[in-house]
Amino acid sequence: MTGTKRPLSERPLGYFIAVLGGTIAAPLGWVTSPLALLILSKAMISKDGKTPNRFKRWALVGIIGAPLSLAPFIYLGAMIGEQDLAKCNSGLKDACERLVYTPDLHPRVTNPYFKDLMKKAAQEEKRKSAEEARLSKEKAAVAAKKVEQGAREWLARDEAKRAKINADELAKAARFQSENDQKVKQWMKNSMEGACENAAKAKARDPDSYIRESDFSILASDENNKIIQWSFRSKNGFGGYNKLVAWCSHAPEDGANFRIKIFGD
Repeated sequence: MTGTKRPLSERPLGYFIAVLGGTIAAPLGWVTSPLALLILSKAMISKDGKTPNRFKRWALVGIIGAPLSLAPFIYLGAMIGEQDLAKCNSGLKDACERLVYTPDLHPRVTNPYFKDLMKKAAQEEKRKSAEEARLSKEKAAVAAKKVEQGAREWLARDEAKRAKINADELAKAARFQSENDQKVKQWMKNSMEGACENAAKAKARDPDSYIRESDFSILASDENNKIIQWSFRSKNGFGGYNKLVAWCSHAPEDGANFRIKIFGD
């Protein structure tokens, strides 16, 4: 077919596909499959410009040839198994050990060694299963312990966080209360001192000459009464200054009124 593209069955790719198809009957199929395609390529010649479907014939041949290719290996395996069975029953231990992997022959084995071997194998399998179950249980317990430990740590962190938040809130509230109490006390103190001082000025002969000479001091204080004291100077009727001491008291029943007593020269 000069000047035209060769069919797949005549190209290397076609034989590569044949080798892959022969994998079904490997290892013999690796040889027989491409060989069958080669024979078909030589036997099935193009006529009247038409190329026959060689891959279709190759596939039909493979359907029949694959089991035939496997048959020798199956037969060879069966022969070896029968030989090992005979050797095992005659007392050869190595053959008995090979028969462990051919369960279809087990019912025909009469060697007591093989029965002990299978018993040991079953015990070993049971031991392995128990060991795997134990390891699986231990892994599950370790995983569960890690999850539990993680949950406890998370709860501890969350509790510590909440405790810190609560402590901060309590401290903040305490600071606010303390500051508020101080403000109230200071306001009450300033309010009483200012009112008492105004009352003392009003009692002086010359209020404009009033001069306070000392700080306010508390003489007595309880829930029923509070008395403060301070000293001041003011002009007398002769134009001179007298040094005086004032006591000012206030009780809840006094309302907005303050009681003033002035002592002096």
